[in-house]
Amino acid sequence: MKPGDLAKKSNITMLELRYLPFWLVPLTATSNYEGVLERISPPSQRKGTIENSYDWLVLGRKAAEFPTRDYKVPVEGKIPFDYSKVEASAKFLNSEIENTEAIAHAKDEVEQHHQFLAKQEVDRLTNFSTTFKVEAATYLHAPLWFAQYDYKGRSYNAIIDGSSGAVLRADIPPVDFKMF
Repeated sequence: MKPGDLAKKSNITMLELRYLPFWLVPLTATSNYEGVLERISPPSQRKGTIENSYDWLVLGRKAAEFPTRDYKVPVEGKIPFDYSKVEASAKFLNSEIENTEAIAHAKDEVEQHHQFLAKQEVDRLTNFSTTFKVEAATYLHAPLWFAQYDYKGRSYNAIIDGSSGAVLRADIPPVDFKMF
């Protein structure tokens, strides 16, 4: 879906390594729901249970956007923190939230996710409740490259996992289609 000449005609204008703080919250959530399935006639009452275990990732920064749902922290590459191994030009960001706030945030997001899943089964929820079993949250930092590049006079952004090199999110310039 990217233009064929993107690699040749783009220019990296900013490349910055940042160590972002995350809370990894292991939890099991059980949601019970009741609702009405209205897409069939006559409407019918339904109820069910959604139970899943998660390692829910919470960004440790307050007014920041990051695609946490798209990012799988490479836990297998986890090493004890050693500040002397952080690249000198890297930006190292500390968490702005405590573990209790991270756990509350994870619970809220998981409950919203379970409501989304329940709404796949019913059109209107009439009753919904969730219980949680939460294990100890883990505080960690992950290396991420933030890049900005120009292509044909416009600026685009990308986020790259510093551990694996995988592109987490990137703006892709539109392809110019020519009609014959």
